[in-house]
Amino acid sequence: MTPLWQHSQPSSTEDPKLMAKYRDCDHVPWIGTPVIVIKEKHPFRTYPAMVTDVLCGQEMLSGLKLMIQLTCFDPTTPCKRLTLDYDDVVEQRFASNTYAP
Repeated sequence: MTPLWQHSQPSSTEDPKLMAKYRDCDHVPWIGTPVIVIKEKHPFRTYPAMVTDVLCGQEMLSGLKLMIQLTCFDPTTPCKRLTLDYDDVVEQRFASNTYAP
């Protein structure tokens, strides 16, 4: 069974109706979403982060770039911000009650 994080994410540019919906609204739904960096050979791969901005209409495969802020503690670079392609991150999900004695 392939883990969920290895599947490619659907691109929002595949559906013009969906793109029009997000272009017309005032709120970008991904801002504030916890994510994990999964880009191959990236120095911050597997680091947790929070989406701070979404840049639409980019010349990337997904058409989106995300500005993220790392949420892990690093005293040498506090509040480190990165700009990555949408396909280089996955949404962080939390499991509750995974162990119930």
